[in-house]
Amino acid sequence: MGLGNTFTNAIVREIGRNYGKAISNSLMGNAHSTPISIASSNSIKSRGGRKYETKLDEYLEKFEIKGAVATFNSGQNMYNAFFELASEAKADNQISLYEISYLADKVVDTTKGLIKVENALIELGDEGKAEIISQKKTDLYEFLEELDNGLLVDELTVSPLSTTQKIAFPLSLLALDRIVLFPKSFGSYFWAIFGVGLTYFSINNSSSTKNGFYVLAIYTILINPISKGGIWKLLKLRKNEKRTIELAKQLKETLRLLLKK
Repeated sequence: MGLGNTFTNAIVREIGRNYGKAISNSLMGNAHSTPISIASSNSIKSRGGRKYETKLDEYLEKFEIKGAVATFNSGQNMYNAFFELASEAKADNQISLYEISYLADKVVDTTKGLIKVENALIELGDEGKAEIISQKKTDLYEFLEELDNGLLVDELTVSPLSTTQKIAFPLSLLALDRIVLFPKSFGSYFWAIFGVGLTYFSINNSSSTKNGFYVLAIYTILINPISKGGIWKLLKLRKNEKRTIELAKQLKETLRLLLKK
């Protein structure tokens, strides 16, 4: 790879710290908006046509003991490939829980690969290079440690309903819940005009009162739930918020198990 010691211990710790804080800040600010997708943007194919998910996977799977220098370079490649992967995960300025969980799993795989390299170098009689690889295992551990320290989840809870959100539930009977909850959405104004207009028409035309309120009932019972609008969108967001917090706490537990805290 020719990256040498690009990812030093200080950089490694900073990456882990920033990741943990970024996730925590996102969760504290608005849990249901936290992105939870991961895309493998650097999938590659080896010369033999074998498809690997990442360069890291290729280095890990294709490792074989050669001379001390070549074996040492293999370890360097594994280490640098992991942190290249970590850097790419943040390239779009969105760090997801699934990405962090994915990287935690890759720390385990990379550590196993480095153990093989370290043992091979010891067998080849190059204790100096083996010690450098051993330090890189420590760096990976410290990456997880900083990530764990930055990821604060103990106080995370689903936010209580605000007064506005509570008011939206009875207003949904008049198709006014969308404009109350999501005033920036153009569709909210359509449904607000629809609800106000139908209510006004029904009240001022006694012969059509029942029909008008039947239409509003259809909105409340069918249209709103099916389209996941208004209060139903709110309930979906709150469900996602709860799920996201659960994922964050599961990730925290995984980190603690890996670190054996």
